[in-house]
Amino acid sequence: MSHTDVRLLVTGFGRFPGAPRNPTATLMHRLTRHHARLERFGIDVTCAILPVVYADLPEQLDSLLNHSHPDGVLHFGLAPRRTVFSVETRALNRRSPLRFDAGGARPARAFIAAGGAFSLHSRFPAQAITTTLEQAHIPSGLSRDAGDYLCNMALYLSCRSGVASTGFIHVPARVRPRPDTMPQPLTLAMLERAALITIFVMAHDLRVKRRLDRTKIQSCDKGTP
Repeated sequence: MSHTDVRLLVTGFGRFPGAPRNPTATLMHRLTRHHARLERFGIDVTCAILPVVYADLPEQLDSLLNHSHPDGVLHFGLAPRRTVFSVETRALNRRSPLRFDAGGARPARAFIAAGGAFSLHSRFPAQAITTTLEQAHIPSGLSRDAGDYLCNMALYLSCRSGVASTGFIHVPARVRPRPDTMPQPLTLAMLERAALITIFVMAHDLRVKRRLDRTKIQSCDKGTP
């Protein structure tokens, strides 16, 4: 059995109003086929599909975090109106009371956490992910607006969890390869490739941070400033 030193929880979402088929749910099934390959690179990935249900999301996410004890959490969600992979850099403590979930319910309150910070920043290497995706000819960009639906809610809750690396990528239904081209339907092959690239970048970033932390500890033990 391969030794793994990085544990990641990777999630997609199920269907929701306006999206009877969610490609991020399909992505979770496709990623399980890469489990052995990722293990060879020292990465243990737990894949899960989160419910698009306000009442159920917090409990299910907590259960996944407690079960997998991840070093990093990577969420994927569908954003039908976007034309690039949006690498989210923050989550806001807000929910739209006008948005119905998959069960036909709306949130009782316009905030996610009473007394919680209004804005929480993602803790994954957003710029490095965006740059690497672009180098792989996958249209992408940084985003400061994760919306006011369950995607934003999942990111906010994960950022509050204390996990070392947390982030969210919004997946477009159609991608625009270049600004001067027409959007084309997103292929599952591109989505799968984008997810694997992001997983490897996150794992590398976690390892670099660990090495830096160990160096700082060793320096302190030796009495150096």
